[in-house]
Amino acid sequence: MADTGSKLWAIVRREYIERVRTRWFMISTLFAPLLFAGITFLPLLVMSRDAKSVAPRVLILDATNHGLGNFVARSLAVMQTSSEGGSTADVRIVDPDSLVQARAAATTEVSRRLANGYVVLDSSTLRSDTVTYAGRRADSRVDRVTIANAVRSGLIALRMQAGGLSAAAVDSVVAVPIPVLRAESISDSGRDISSPAKVVIATIVAFFLYMSIILLGQNMLSGVIEEKMSRVSEIVISSVKPETLLAGKVLGVTAVGLTQQLVWVGGTIALISARTILFGAPAVAKAQASAASGGFGSSDMLAALVATPLSWVALVLLFFVLGIVFYGSLYAAVGATVGSEQDARQAAFPVIILLVLTAVLISPVTANPTSQLAVTMSLLPFSSPIIMPVRMAITHVPLIQVVGSIVILMASCVGAVWLAGRIYRVGLLMYGKRPTLSELRRWIFAS
Repeated sequence: MADTGSKLWAIVRREYIERVRTRWFMISTLFAPLLFAGITFLPLLVMSRDAKSVAPRVLILDATNHGLGNFVARSLAVMQTSSEGGSTADVRIVDPDSLVQARAAATTEVSRRLANGYVVLDSSTLRSDTVTYAGRRADSRVDRVTIANAVRSGLIALRMQAGGLSAAAVDSVVAVPIPVLRAESISDSGRDISSPAKVVIATIVAFFLYMSIILLGQNMLSGVIEEKMSRVSEIVISSVKPETLLAGKVLGVTAVGLTQQLVWVGGTIALISARTILFGAPAVAKAQASAASGGFGSSDMLAALVATPLSWVALVLLFFVLGIVFYGSLYAAVGATVGSEQDARQAAFPVIILLVLTAVLISPVTANPTSQLAVTMSLLPFSSPIIMPVRMAITHVPLIQVVGSIVILMASCVGAVWLAGRIYRVGLLMYGKRPTLSELRRWIFAS
């Protein structure tokens, strides 16, 4: 028993060291935290660039003859804030007959980066029908919503003034800012705070779990085929049982994946925490203020990460380890039955389909984590390593479902290891044509 344990440890150590030293491991380990942090840093980069290249100025072409532009400008002043003084609105009273020329002149100013854009207020705006906005960031949903809300506030103030209210009363109404909406979902267990940041984090975690499992599984498949074709496995199994060799490979690959995940989590948190040092406090404050108008920003991402309980992190790592064991065993069994990389791609197709199906279901699960589809997929062993962490990140999952998912996945891992071991011990020494289903059945149930 002690001899088997020492041989198993030697195999695990060899598999771990060989894979950790590869260029693929180094690149992927460093790339993931940069990608995750980039999702936070990108708004900072964009806003820092725009702040340097475009004047924070909005032109308001008021062709209403009712002073609507002044009310809109005051509303924009309330809504748009930044660490560098915020956007300024330049109101221009325009005769309706010369509106075309005024728009042409404003377009020239925007194209020369003297302004962000311009808003056209005309008779159609007074009827609350349409308002035109043209600018360098006209495709930005946040900018469009801000302009629309400012015009709406201006129309309300204009009608209040027409109704006889004092200027002070109108100003008090215009000065009321739009509050940031904080949503709370209600599940069977009661209230559950939800936020876009939690959905984003859950989606990114699911993506990295999916990529890690499929890449490590493919790495396991290639390693088994390489050893089989080079006849190294024949030498190894002369001193160790095939089942021990399989267990060592699976555990070694699992250790590699766990190391990578820990580096990813630590590196990502470190990079996001250092965003002020990298970009400066003004750029960070500008991005957060802009994102707050949309209800979501990089500060929300960091707050969601900091507020993430350690129990969730531990469960994610547990599901990841079990997922690697489950899929790693299947990939190793596939590798033992084929004799070339080309055959391996065809033989591994059913396993890949299970992973792809899981990836396809990530989006509907994040949209409704308490649906029957989400519950079912979080219990099935081929999808639970990815779907269950997603559900736990977004909403409260009943303890019985979490425990049930873990128990089912553990039992499936035992079954996958047993199945792979039966195929592995025979297929590792078989060469030539791929075995048929009947031959695989004989391998599995042979004594």
